[in-house]
Amino acid sequence: MRLNSRIIAATVSLTPAGLTLATDLPRRFTFIAPCRGPLIARCQPSSASTSLSAAHTPATASIATMPADSQKMPLWHISHRGGAAEAPENTLAAFQYAADECKTNMFELDVWQTADKQVVVAHDNNTMRMTGVDCLITATRFSDLPKTLPTDQLAPPDDHVDVKTFGGFARSYPPQPYLLLEDLFKSFPTMPMHIDVKEKGSRETVVKVIQLVRKYRREHLTFLSSFNDANVKTVRSLAPEVPVTSPPLRLLQLMIFYWIGYLPYCNLRESAISIPLTRHFFEWERKKLFNALHKRIGVFVAGKIAQWLTGLAYRAMRQKKFIRILKRRGVRVIYWVLNYDEDFQEAFDLGADGVMTDRPAALRKYLDKRGL
Repeated sequence: MRLNSRIIAATVSLTPAGLTLATDLPRRFTFIAPCRGPLIARCQPSSASTSLSAAHTPATASIATMPADSQKMPLWHISHRGGAAEAPENTLAAFQYAADECKTNMFELDVWQTADKQVVVAHDNNTMRMTGVDCLITATRFSDLPKTLPTDQLAPPDDHVDVKTFGGFARSYPPQPYLLLEDLFKSFPTMPMHIDVKEKGSRETVVKVIQLVRKYRREHLTFLSSFNDANVKTVRSLAPEVPVTSPPLRLLQLMIFYWIGYLPYCNLRESAISIPLTRHFFEWERKKLFNALHKRIGVFVAGKIAQWLTGLAYRAMRQKKFIRILKRRGVRVIYWVLNYDEDFQEAFDLGADGVMTDRPAALRKYLDKRGL
C-alpha cells in the first residue's frame, strides 16, 4: 500500500501533542543505510554504584540497540500485574502465584512514588479501586497506605477482562499490603521484570527506579517503560544499559513509518515494543483520539480521522511483515493484554516473542499444550 506523503504529513500534524508535527518531518525523515540485522551493543555500568553520572549518557544510535542479555530474556509468558484476573494485582501474593503455580517468565508491574519517597508497586495512584479507601499514593506515606480489599469484594480491571463473565479469582485472598519495588527485587532476585513508571514526567521516580535496578544488579533482567515519553527519555539518557520498551505514541509513529515504507530505515532506539491486539483497546483509543481532536477541527473531521488512524493501526498490528521488520532490526515484540486462547494463538501466529496476560494460569495451560 502506498500513501501520499502529504496526506501522512497532514494527518500526523492533527494528532495529539507528542506525535511528529508536519513541520518536523524533514528533520525526522533522515534516511540511513538499511539494517540487515540487529546491532546489539552490550553496555554495563562502570561500577555497582547507584549514582547516575554523565558517563551513562548514550550516543545516538541509527538502529535498535540493546544489552545482549536482554535478547536472551525469555518472554513467552508475562504476568500482567502478577495476574490481575487470578490474584489481587501488583501484590506479593499475586507475583508469588504467577511464579510458583504458573511458571511465568516475567512479571509486568507498575510503580508510583509515595509521599515519603518510597517506590511502591501499584497501577492506580488513587487506592479506591483496590482498597475502598479514597487516597492518593503520591500524597500518602507508605506506612499509611491501606490494604487491598479481600478478593470476595475485589474485581479485576475492566480494560482487558470482561467483568460480566468474570468467574472469580483462582482462590480466596485476605487483604494484602502494598508492596515496595525493593522488596519485590529481594523476593525474586532472578525474575525478569517489565516495569511501567506511571507518574507523568517524574524524573525523581525514574531515577529511584534506576538506582534500585543497579543496586540489585538487574540491568539484564529489567525492561523499563512508561506511557509518558519524558520518562522514557530519562531512562535512555541516564541508564542506556537498561532495556526500554516504547510508549504507545511511538508505536503509532512506527506504524505510520511501516505504511510509507520507512520502517526498515528509521532510527530505532527501543529494545522491545508492546503491541495491543484486542479490538477493545483500539475502540478505546479511537474515542480518546476523537476527544483530543474534535474541539480543534470539528466533530465530523475528527471522527473520520480517529476512525481512519485507529483502523489503520488495528490492521497494522496484524501485519506479519510489520513484526518481521521490527524483529529483524533487534526489537522484541510483546502483545498485550491477552486473556483468551484465540488471542494467544493469533499473537504467536503473528510472531510474538511474548504475551502479557491477566490470566497466567490460562496462558500457562495454552503454552504447555503446545510444548512452549
